[in-house]
Amino acid sequence: MWSEWSSYMDAICHRPGTQIRTRTYADKRAAMAAHCTEHLEQQQQCTLEYIPKAVHRPPYPCCACDEAKFQFTFQGLWSKQSYPKDWLPEHLHCVSVLDLCLPNCTWLDNYEELHNPIDAGTDIGIQYDGPKRPENSRKPIAPIVSSNITDNRSSFYGNQPPPFAKLNIKRIMVQDNDLSCPMATWSECSVTCGRNGIRRRTRTLLSNHRAVDQHRCQSLPLEETQPCYLNLCRM
Repeated sequence: MWSEWSSYMDAICHRPGTQIRTRTYADKRAAMAAHCTEHLEQQQQCTLEYIPKAVHRPPYPCCACDEAKFQFTFQGLWSKQSYPKDWLPEHLHCVSVLDLCLPNCTWLDNYEELHNPIDAGTDIGIQYDGPKRPENSRKPIAPIVSSNITDNRSSFYGNQPPPFAKLNIKRIMVQDNDLSCPMATWSECSVTCGRNGIRRRTRTLLSNHRAVDQHRCQSLPLEETQPCYLNLCRM
């Protein structure tokens, strides 16, 4: 069975990158005896436009007028079966500046992220538990691509490893926030007699700095009017 596709490697903006998935024989001895020639690795091109949008914090504050509650599910995929070479029981997983508030002032419905092996660029070494020395000029954090590794002692030499883990975030509730005060009392009628009068009442936003300029909050009526009728005017 094929593993899940790896993360987007070497993709910058809309420049194509590659994704890799692998599989292994359930019975390697039988496969070797039968001279099986099926491909154990597949690659496909990908671009960043297929990555879920709005997952990095924008340069402006969240403009949503309501509040959302999310459920986070972390699924570890690291095992002796998926990583038989130099297997270690623990790894560090991180999520960087994940923002679930969208630019259109709504909340993301769901988001899924695969955690693939990444080189932090702080040490130089061949294996997990082998000798290491600090990297004098630290390299940028980058995905580990097995096809770029030529030393067969490396823990990642050979087929591209499948993801270490999967993170799933699902929105389970949205709660409206009333950003306005109750309407004030009605004003006096605009005329002193007759049937052509108008009276008004108004209210103000409690969170004016968040709501005034956002399209979702502009629909809140801040003023109401209605006709008012008084006694007939004397001739």
